[in-house]
Amino acid sequence: FDNYHGFYRSTDIADGDQYAAEQLHSLYHDVYGLATCSLRLTNVYGPRQRLRDDFQGFLPIFVRRALHDEPISVFADGSQQRDCLYVDDVVECLLRAVTPEAVGEVSNVGNDEHLSLAEIAELVVAAAGSGDTIDFDAGVTGTIALTTGEINITTTLTIQGPGSGILTISGS
Repeated sequence: FDNYHGFYRSTDIADGDQYAAEQLHSLYHDVYGLATCSLRLTNVYGPRQRLRDDFQGFLPIFVRRALHDEPISVFADGSQQRDCLYVDDVVECLLRAVTPEAVGEVSNVGNDEHLSLAEIAELVVAAAGSGDTIDFDAGVTGTIALTTGEINITTTLTIQGPGSGILTISGS
């Protein structure tokens, strides 16, 4: 999946799973006419998010560690860019994606506002009131510099979300 619809070549098994699911949905659409579409969501956060372990992405890890006054580890210098999606905004995007125009599409859902991991960690620590507990691990290499929704593919629907700002759904 080298640069498939804006994805980088990855060694992450989750990326392979997502790619396979997209291909399966596309195949069912093409062969059986099943009305499917795939949405690629960036970093979703919100109420009732799983916080008990380190298996659900960096945001819940940051939040859980800050709430427990544990250090937040940020790889390299923390300049890696991410965008975050509030769960209510994602629900709005899902509802808007259930249209005849979306059938057969693979679309990215992202927020136009990108923050560095260092900035996100600082915001989480401040919100939790846990003090300065951010550890930068400069010895880590191979981190992804930019993981955000690629919003300039072909067609774009922009909505003003209630949580974290302007969200963009872009179709391939």
